[in-house]
Amino acid sequence: MGLQDLETYQKIIQLFDSDDETNVALACELIKGCGMPPVIVQKLKSNLEGGLYFFANYGLVQHFAQSKALDLSRLGLAVLPPAFATLSQLEHLNLAFNQLVELPETLEQLNQLKVLLLHYNKLATLPISLGAFRQLEELTLCFNRLTNLPASIAQLNSLRVLHLHHNQLSQLPLELNSLPRLEKITLWGNAFSLENQALLSEVFDRVALVF
Repeated sequence: MGLQDLETYQKIIQLFDSDDETNVALACELIKGCGMPPVIVQKLKSNLEGGLYFFANYGLVQHFAQSKALDLSRLGLAVLPPAFATLSQLEHLNLAFNQLVELPETLEQLNQLKVLLLHYNKLATLPISLGAFRQLEELTLCFNRLTNLPASIAQLNSLRVLHLHHNQLSQLPLELNSLPRLEKITLWGNAFSLENQALLSEVFDRVALVF
């Protein structure tokens, strides 16, 4: 490491340790261009809640590129930075209790996901690319604002459990019934009529629909 790099690293550490959020943001911008000092990496990994906040909000999630699981819940995230598309090894992703209003199409690159938790956000729609999660076994979307589901959700051939309660749904894609491993869909707190409930219960005769 050259003298200039050492001075930059020291500056980054000084800014990052500041109580001023503006300084922390500046440190994160410097990190993007110069790399992250190892002492900060260790500090953030020892304090995952605080560390993940900065990684997520400042687009530095590539430092978890080899992670199999990430808990990014309760971080106040309104958007997912583009760097999320690099986390191709993820199998378990928790994005619950945030402020997400949409999911980027690039999320489809996380095609190793087995568990995706998105409850308690502000999602009104889902991307068509959702169908790319062919390994997904559990999808939790309860307590959002969904009024419909994309037809591509019927491509999730590994899906076993789908949590949809407390949304604004009044119908389901009937193609979901063709998913070979699907066992359960939770649906209470939606807008299904009694007639629609009866019809769906008849169509989904091998799946536990919980109204």
